[in-house]
Amino acid sequence: MNCLTSDTLERLALGFLEDERSARAHVAACAACAKRLTALDADHAALSAAAKDVAIPPVRRPAAFNWKPWAAAALALTMAGGVLIFQGAAKSPPAPAVAEYDAAEYEYLAHAGRTKSKKAAPTMDYARSVDDPMVARAPAPPPVLAPKPEPAKPAPRPLAVTKAPMKGEPAPELPEAPATMIFKDAGWHGDVDTAKETQSTFGLDVDTASYTLMRSYLQRGLLPPAESVRVEEYVNYFRYPDPAPKDNSFLIRLEAAPSPFAKGRHLLRIGLRSKEVADADRKDAVLTFVIDVSGSMQQENRLELVKKSLRHLVDRLRPSDRVALVVYGSSAHEILPHTPLAEKATVQNAIDALRTEGSTNVEDGLRYGYRRASLGFDKTKTNRVILCSDGVANNGVTDPDVLLTEVKKHAGDSIYLTTIGFGMGNVNDHLMERLADGGNGNYAYVDDFAEAKKMFGAKLTSMMDVLAADAKVQVEFDPATVAMFRQIGYENRRLANQDFRNDKVDAGEVGMGHQVTALYEIELKPDAPGRLVTVRLRYREPDTKEVVELQESTGRAQVKAAWTEASPQWRLAASVAAFAEILKGNPARRGVSLDAVAETVEQAVKELDRPEDAVEFLGLVKKAAALKK
Repeated sequence: MNCLTSDTLERLALGFLEDERSARAHVAACAACAKRLTALDADHAALSAAAKDVAIPPVRRPAAFNWKPWAAAALALTMAGGVLIFQGAAKSPPAPAVAEYDAAEYEYLAHAGRTKSKKAAPTMDYARSVDDPMVARAPAPPPVLAPKPEPAKPAPRPLAVTKAPMKGEPAPELPEAPATMIFKDAGWHGDVDTAKETQSTFGLDVDTASYTLMRSYLQRGLLPPAESVRVEEYVNYFRYPDPAPKDNSFLIRLEAAPSPFAKGRHLLRIGLRSKEVADADRKDAVLTFVIDVSGSMQQENRLELVKKSLRHLVDRLRPSDRVALVVYGSSAHEILPHTPLAEKATVQNAIDALRTEGSTNVEDGLRYGYRRASLGFDKTKTNRVILCSDGVANNGVTDPDVLLTEVKKHAGDSIYLTTIGFGMGNVNDHLMERLADGGNGNYAYVDDFAEAKKMFGAKLTSMMDVLAADAKVQVEFDPATVAMFRQIGYENRRLANQDFRNDKVDAGEVGMGHQVTALYEIELKPDAPGRLVTVRLRYREPDTKEVVELQESTGRAQVKAAWTEASPQWRLAASVAAFAEILKGNPARRGVSLDAVAETVEQAVKELDRPEDAVEFLGLVKKAAALKK
C-alpha cells in the first residue's frame, strides 16, 4: 500500500483536497500516514496560535473638530425629510411586500452564519422554448409568504470528551448538530416465536442514504441521531462478492453461522444479486432532473456540488439519452426541455446557468417535473425523474401524504423516481425516503463529489434500468428446526404475509446489477435436522408485465459450525448490521462494543482484499467508538 505524498497530506490537513474521503480512508488504515497527518495538524495549530499573538498597531484617532454645526444641519435635514415621507405615504398606496425566505429557510441561513437579517430572495429569469407546450402556463408572481411554524428540531446528542484538557488549557468545544434535520424512527423488529408465525414478508429496498448521512455526521465529530439509522441501508451500501446469475435474472444465496454478537443465536444472510448489463447494452434514458435552487442551496456550495455532479453524469451518458432540467425555489421553472446528449454543449450551458432563488416549493417542482417527464415519455426507453434537494418543503403543499399522492399517480405510468439529498442541515430525510418509495425508485444522499461520481458513475446502469418491479421477498422458517427469528432492518418495508402473491400491492424496485442483502437472527432447536428456511422472490418484469417467482432453500446441515468459518462477505454484513443496531440503540445489541465490531470488520476487510468502501467503514467504526467513550 503506497503512502500518500507530502503534498496530498498537506492539502488534506488544510481541507483543500477534493477527494478527501478516500484519503481519510487510507490514513485510517496506514499508521505511517496517520502519524504524518497528526504532525501536520499540530504544526498548523501552532501557527494558528502564534498568529493570535501578533501585535496589531493601534488605530490613530483623527484630530478633534467642531461637530456642533454639522449636527444641527443633519437634524434639520432629517426633520424636513420626515415631513416629505409622511406626506408621500398618505397619498400613495402601500408598496407591495417582498417575498422573503420563510421561517424554516431563514432559520437555517442564520444558523449557518451566512446572514444576520432577513432579505429578499433573488430571482431567476430563464429562457424557455416557444415550441414547448409547457410555456402555455405563464408563471405566477411569487406569493408573499407568511412565516410557517418551524419543524421540530432534534436535540443535539451529547458527546463525551475523549481526552481531558491539560491544566491551564480551555476545554474543547463540542461540535454542533446540524439544525432542522427531520427523521422518522421506524423502530425495530422483535423476536417471533415460530410456534405462532413462520413467515416474514417485505418489499425490497436498495436505498443507501442512511449510511452516507451517518458518515457525514461522524466526519463532523458527531454520532448520528438514533432515529436516522435504517439498518438495511447500511448493509446494502456495500457490494459483496456473491456470484452473478448465469441463467436467471436473479441468484439467491443463503448462508448461516453462529452470530459473533449474540450468544446462543445464529445469523442468516440472504443475498440477492440481479444480472449484470454492460452500460453499452442498457436502454436509452429519458431523464428529468428536478433541482432545488432555494436560498439554502447556497450553503456549503450545495448547488455547486449538484452542478458538478450533473456535469459528471452528462459525460457518462450516451448521445441518444435525453435530459431535461426543471428548477424550483418559491415556484417551478423549466430551463431545458428534453434535449439529446448529442447536443452536449446545450445541456452543459443550462447546468452552468443554475442559480439560487426563493424558498422550497417541492410540490410545484415535482408537479412541473412529472409534467415534463410525461411530455417526453418514450415507452421504449427508461423514463425517470431525479429530484435533487437539500431541503424541507416549506412553501406550497408541504404535507408528505399529499406529495406522495402526486408521486404515486405517475409511478403507475412507468415513470420512476430517484431522490438525492445534498447538504447537512435543513434536510427532511423522512420525506425524501417516502417519496422515493412511493415513486418506485430509490433514495441516496450525496455528501461529497466522490459519492456523486459513484452515484452517477459506477452505479449509473443499475440506477437507469429497472429489472424487477414490485419485488418482494417471503422468508419461511421450518418450526421443527428454528425456534425463533428476528428480522434485522426493513422495518418500514414490511408487508402482510398474505400479500406476498397479491400483485396489486406496491413493493420495491431492483435495477440491473443491484445487490440486496437481508439478515435474520435465529435461534435453532438443539439437534434438530432438516430444512432451515425457504426464501421466495416474486416480481413483475417491467416490459412484459409477466410475474416471476423464484425460491431457494437451505438445511441445518449447511449451517457453519463457527462464525469464523463463514465467508468474509457474511462477516462484513454481520458487522455492518451490528454497528447500525448499536447506533440505533437496539437493546438486542446491548453489551456489544464497537471495538469488538471493529475487530470483526478488520479481518473481513483483509480477506476481501481491502475494498475502498470497507476500509473506510473500518475507520468510521473506530471513530464512532472514540466518540462513544
